[in-house]
Amino acid sequence: MKFKRLIYSCLTLCVGMPGFAQETGTMTDPRDSKEYKTTELVIKLEAGITKNRTWLAQNLDYASSNSSCYKDEPAFCEAFGRLYPWEDAISVCPDGWHLPSEKEWTEVIDSYGGRNSAGSSLRKGGGSNLDLTMGGFGNGLIYTGVGKTGSYWDSAGGNSTNGGGDGEEKKIIPRTAGLISIDSNNDDVFHVQIGKEHLLSVRCIKNY
Repeated sequence: MKFKRLIYSCLTLCVGMPGFAQETGTMTDPRDSKEYKTTELVIKLEAGITKNRTWLAQNLDYASSNSSCYKDEPAFCEAFGRLYPWEDAISVCPDGWHLPSEKEWTEVIDSYGGRNSAGSSLRKGGGSNLDLTMGGFGNGLIYTGVGKTGSYWDSAGGNSTNGGGDGEEKKIIPRTAGLISIDSNNDDVFHVQIGKEHLLSVRCIKNY
């Protein structure tokens, strides 16, 4: 009996703590009535302090004007959601939700193992219940990586110039935005810059 009480106490106190399965729920997009799973992630701060953030636990599948299914095949949208250029991604989340910033992605990655190991917790079936999936990405008419790589936008974007000194012509570096990349075969999570015209998956985070 004491053992049963101990197990019950642990379950009661540990739910919602980092390293344990997080609270899950659902969200219905009022624009097209599609329902998505959600997960409430516990974000570790300093000195043992935490905060909770609610994320979609599925890739967004809302049909914006420039989004597409992988290889234009609807079956891929059903499995992995749609792929979006950055200009669509920054405004495609439903009211009350937004595209995560680089900081918000970094908080999740750091809270669930860091860049070298968070993949095991963040991808589908991992302990976070965020369930990042391998929806691949697109570039023009070329699509690649489905089932192998998950590519997600963050909200940071910009452009820059170089040159222009001593008669050198200024050159505009192509506009870029943040890409969060996760792989099915290892636990690393990467953050790089990529052209905004590429087509990537979108996750939304609830406003707070």
